[in-house]
Amino acid sequence: MSTKAHDLVLLVEDSDIDADLLQRVFRRLKPDVKIMRSEDGIDALDTLENFRPDLIIMDIRMPRMGGLETLELIKQDLRLRSIPVIMMSSSKDQNDISDSYNRQANAYIVKSFDPRDGNKMENLVRFWLETAELDN
Repeated sequence: MSTKAHDLVLLVEDSDIDADLLQRVFRRLKPDVKIMRSEDGIDALDTLENFRPDLIIMDIRMPRMGGLETLELIKQDLRLRSIPVIMMSSSKDQNDISDSYNRQANAYIVKSFDPRDGNKMENLVRFWLETAELDN
C-alpha cells in the first residue's frame, strides 16, 4: 500500500441518488478517500484541468457530454490517459460495454446497489484504487 494520505476519486455522475450511494461505497472501503464530483463530462474535463485523481468512475449517460465522449478525450490526453477509468451504467447493452472498452475503459460495471449482487462494485473499486497506489 501507498504512504499517500488520501486517495482522490473523481465521480462523474448526474444522479444525486447514485452519487450518494457510490460515495457510501467508497467511504466504507476507504474512510479517508477524497471524492470530487462532476455532474457531466464537461464538468469532469474542467475538474481534470486542475486535479489528477487516482481513479475516475463515470456514468455513460449524462447531460451535455456523456461518459463515452468524455472517456475518449481523457484517453487522448497524455496527462490523463494513465488514470484508471471505470465506466458504469444501468445498461447491460453489449454495445455500451463494447464502446467503453474500445475507448480504453479499464472496467465496465452495471449499476446495481442490490445486495444480492454481492460486492462486485466494491471489489472493482478496491482493485483500481490499489492499482493506482502501486503506480504512484
